[in-house]
Amino acid sequence: MTSALNKRLVNCLSEKYKKGSRSRSVLNDDIVKLFNEVQELLEHGADPNHFSKGTTPLCEACRAGWKDIAVILLKSGASLNLCDKNNCSPVYLAASHGHLQLVLYLIDSGANINIKTAQGYLPLLTAVENNHMDTANVLIDAGADVNVTRPNSFMIEISLLTYVLFAKNDFNLAEKLLLAGVVPHPVEKSLNFLLLGFGDECRNFVKKLVYAGFNFYSDSWINLMKSKLMANPKDVTENERDMLEFLEIQFKRAQSLQRLCRVVIRQSVSLSPLKIHMRKKLEKLPLPKQMHRFLALDFS
Repeated sequence: MTSALNKRLVNCLSEKYKKGSRSRSVLNDDIVKLFNEVQELLEHGADPNHFSKGTTPLCEACRAGWKDIAVILLKSGASLNLCDKNNCSPVYLAASHGHLQLVLYLIDSGANINIKTAQGYLPLLTAVENNHMDTANVLIDAGADVNVTRPNSFMIEISLLTYVLFAKNDFNLAEKLLLAGVVPHPVEKSLNFLLLGFGDECRNFVKKLVYAGFNFYSDSWINLMKSKLMANPKDVTENERDMLEFLEIQFKRAQSLQRLCRVVIRQSVSLSPLKIHMRKKLEKLPLPKQMHRFLALDFS
């Protein structure tokens, strides 16, 4: 009897999700009926952690975005971090489909937001890849690992920051990743050139990358600017002139002890085992507020 209830619990959720996926919607009345059915099955002894057909009841509820059903499953003893056959956690499945309110609830309930799937993906990666930027921001604020690489079928890994900059062209999200604790890593010089040529907003962000310890010196871009200055100074904008001077100062002169200390401290804090946002880590350091702002790249 219990075995039949367990199977029915998983099946009713997975079947309703598949039906909704095909029709692009599930009517509210259908969800109410499904909620009542799940509640009845749980009351009669169905196991909220039953694993069947490679999935669990909570995984199916999170995949579909059924928050009310996820709540009742968790209250009935469902394991918050029990993954499906592909090692996709409930919060990963919710993030992958952009179910923001459900992701918030799972985080508040204590979900581990840094469990990798069998393919090496994390909730933050899948949220970004599927353009659920609100969900990505929530995960970043909650302490998601921002020092991850994005795997692909060609066995070429790129950092999440590089992916956001060049595949998504999202400088706001890239800055949030940086402030959350991205550790400096090599970037192809050809990409440096592209980034410096993207425009004023991007060049201003590059300054923060440099302050954080990234090497964004680009001989090609600098030589291009110098050639333009010699040929026709009016073709070089004030922002480009400013960036040219900035790069020359930062990379042609000896680095200041102040800058080196900031890079080392940020890197050490970022790589600490504590999985919280960089800002919260810095606040735990017994330092003056001005020093906290300096380390947090807060120039306001």
